[in-house]
Amino acid sequence: MAYTFDPIFAIDPFDPSKAAANAAITIFAPGDNTQAPLTITDTSGLPLANPVTTNADGFAPAFIADLDRVAWIGGGLTGFLTSYEGLKEVATAAADSAGVAAQAADGSRVAAESAGTTAASGAVAAVQAQLGAAVDAASASAQAAQAAALLVDTPAGSVIRQTVETDLDTPGSGLSTRLNAAFVRFVDQDGNPLPAGSVTTIHVNTTTGDIDDITFEEA
Repeated sequence: MAYTFDPIFAIDPFDPSKAAANAAITIFAPGDNTQAPLTITDTSGLPLANPVTTNADGFAPAFIADLDRVAWIGGGLTGFLTSYEGLKEVATAAADSAGVAAQAADGSRVAAESAGTTAASGAVAAVQAQLGAAVDAASASAQAAQAAALLVDTPAGSVIRQTVETDLDTPGSGLSTRLNAAFVRFVDQDGNPLPAGSVTTIHVNTTTGDIDDITFEEA
């Protein structure tokens, strides 16, 4: 792209009264240590000699170059020139980049909000599911407890419990006889049940299979 530059005013920026009058000014690329003259044209597009010659006040004609910023040297002075078209192009590019960045940021914000909403919904659903399961379990336990309470409180339950207790306390009863036949009962020398919590140990000889001893320890 070609960039238009305003007329050159070759002066010392630290001493504006000092100008490169009637001097040959070479226009070159910034950073070019060889200071090779750039190809330039006048504002009509016609070739323009480089170096250009300033007038008695240090002015040289406007020109067009392929760079948006150039360096110049001549008459014992040096400096830089920037095309307003180049500045505009840079500003426009920066604005476009800022717009793209803003759109990307807005898209990221929308995505983040959507992700947050989805995550929150999922968390709420999970909590609701856990609460529902807990409520169901509590309800089932309550129902089971109520059913057990009803069973214990029924007349039939009381009759069964009383019958079993009476049968166990009656020597020679069917239930008492069957239990005595199926289990070993330990009593003291007077035939009374051993104290609660006491320990009776049968010592068996694992070689012969005989019972070596039976010991008793009170609680």
